[in-house]
Amino acid sequence: MPLEIIPGNGPLIVAMPYTGTNIRRELVERLHDQSRYFTSNDRYLDRLLSGLAQDATTIRTNFHRYVSDVDAVSKGSELRARDGMLGVIPLIDRDGTGIWDTPPSVSDARVWRALYFAPYHAALATQIARVRAKYGHAIVLNCRARRDTNAAGSDVPDIEFSTHLGASCAVSLSMKLATLVKSSSAHSVTFNGQLRTGLTTRQYGRPKANTHAFDMDVHERCYLTEEREGEGGHYDAEKAGPLRETLREVMDHLSRWTPY
Repeated sequence: MPLEIIPGNGPLIVAMPYTGTNIRRELVERLHDQSRYFTSNDRYLDRLLSGLAQDATTIRTNFHRYVSDVDAVSKGSELRARDGMLGVIPLIDRDGTGIWDTPPSVSDARVWRALYFAPYHAALATQIARVRAKYGHAIVLNCRARRDTNAAGSDVPDIEFSTHLGASCAVSLSMKLATLVKSSSAHSVTFNGQLRTGLTTRQYGRPKANTHAFDMDVHERCYLTEEREGEGGHYDAEKAGPLRETLREVMDHLSRWTPY
């Protein structure tokens, strides 16, 4: 199955667009470096968030970002060279390295969009409608992992929330959340910093329609061991403990918040 969907009994929906590693063998053979597909872009993020919001609905990908970047703003084929995307399929990795020896064609992009991108967003829309009908509002927390990509990585906050410059959620919700996290957490937190808001928050965050959406980017240094040459970091339960407590408060607040 391309997706894992666990319906919950509360207004909060936790989306994880980059946790998957599944990719068909014939596509693996087209990769520039076949070993890279073994790791998800958001390795262990689902483990980090597990059990923090008992009543939340969770939606996460099982397929690799290489076949569909479901949180990317779609790029047409005419922008392929400039933006490193063919539709919603990445052609270069986030470190600027080429992904494919045999790049996907426009025809491939159409097929992969139907197989992966469309079902993910259909599932999100369905769960938002279900939750909103039951509770009168829905809150989407779009969760992603972040890693250092340059020498200035130490200046990158541990947690960053993005609300599409305030357009994707009620101001009262983001202000209360900011106050809560900054006052109670030992981690560095930023609201609407330099990160670009993903497609999920942009597309589904409609406060006037009672759907409120956030991006939440969590830095891997807060829950993974340090990377070694040729090997990525692994989940460190002791290191993750304080971060999980912070995230538990976040999700508890979002689950209890009401616009009324």
